[in-house]
Amino acid sequence: MLAEVRTGDRQLRGTSGVADLDSRQPVNGNGFFRIGSNTKTFLSVVVLQLVAEHRLSLDDTAGRWLPGVVHGNGNDGGKITVRELLQHTSGLHDYTDDLQAQITSPEAYRRLEFRQFSRSDLLDIALAHRPDSAPGAAWNYSNTNYILLGMVIEKVTHDSWENQVTRRIIIPLGLRHTYAPGTSTRLPAPHATGYLIFDKNTRIDTTAENMSWADSAGALISTAADLTRFWSAIGRGALLGPAQTREMRQTVPATGGDSASVPGSGTGWASSSSRSAAAAATGHTRATYPGTTPSAPSAATGAPRPPCPSTPTSTSTTRYWPPNTASSTTSCATADTGLVQQPAGF
Repeated sequence: MLAEVRTGDRQLRGTSGVADLDSRQPVNGNGFFRIGSNTKTFLSVVVLQLVAEHRLSLDDTAGRWLPGVVHGNGNDGGKITVRELLQHTSGLHDYTDDLQAQITSPEAYRRLEFRQFSRSDLLDIALAHRPDSAPGAAWNYSNTNYILLGMVIEKVTHDSWENQVTRRIIIPLGLRHTYAPGTSTRLPAPHATGYLIFDKNTRIDTTAENMSWADSAGALISTAADLTRFWSAIGRGALLGPAQTREMRQTVPATGGDSASVPGSGTGWASSSSRSAAAAATGHTRATYPGTTPSAPSAATGAPRPPCPSTPTSTSTTRYWPPNTASSTTSCATADTGLVQQPAGF
């Protein structure tokens, strides 16, 4: 486990456990990990910045920006607002449930770990189901919402959600170890080994994984220091104006399902990210990603930097996502050491 807390000029960082169950190496406090659903907070910030720029409205429907995308089996994008996507009140089924249901054995996991999923693949899974509830009627955590929000961002900006997150958040805050991995399956060193544990005698290494299945709902990589800086910026209003900050802190009642891992009575958008952060502390078992540390507090959840090259290198350059957007002086290694990870998987 890795935890980091900053208060004013004071910083406290602690680690516990081992980074690898075989080597028993200690946890590296500077290690990279997959931040999972903390990615959603990054997306939420971009959406609310677009709202502040009057390029998008929270009351716009998904159908306005993505005509014909959400349809069939009672699903209707024309009745689902951007606000409802952000708040997890769209009623759309979570495709992740279906993916998790397929992982019944190590062999089943191996068939999925490096598969390249398209957004159409993910939406086809979700939209094969009827809605879990009517839009706005109930809270139900669904990664499908944030896949659609990533697509909305791209439609509004004519740019990828990864580039928008980089330009609007990662570069301004100097998050030099936060990035979207794209099609890379690697986790930069140092890092912990990720495991999927089926029983006391069966565990598999899940550190390397194609994160296309999570995409804009959970693909980012980061470090504790970067995530601390990001969450601090959220808290002090450095990324959003007062009106958007108020919107982000609006919550809705959360009952049942994943609400067990949400502190308090509800979750909103930043809360939706706060929820993700909280999930890191309480076990966001819906999607425990290889390289994540679900037992770490929110400040310890982060989104690592651009993947190192596939060929081992010690070049003293830091790559932002997308590559060549900015540079700094941090080495990129390939050794597999670092953070402790919990059982990982879809």
